[in-house]
Amino acid sequence: MNGRAVLKPERLDHDLGQCLRRLRKARNIPLPMFAQRIGVSDADARSYEDGTCRIPARVLRRAAEILGVHVSDLFRADAVSDAEPPPTIH
Repeated sequence: MNGRAVLKPERLDHDLGQCLRRLRKARNIPLPMFAQRIGVSDADARSYEDGTCRIPARVLRRAAEILGVHVSDLFRADAVSDAEPPPTIH
């Protein structure tokens, strides 16, 4: 082993991913565009939304910026209904 702990994704990862997906879809942002804007591959973005991979803090912060919410909103179940849509992304 390389000395690093391998962390198994947990319920929080799944819930966070679902929140990201709901917010992204509510803003009509296609996954490839979202992935590009947060600086990851399409496959990584899909893994984050599926909750199968942990989201690095820098990516989480960037995702919140793109989605027009505060990072803490991503941990709330009602984030979609409370969040104001950000300006349209071109």
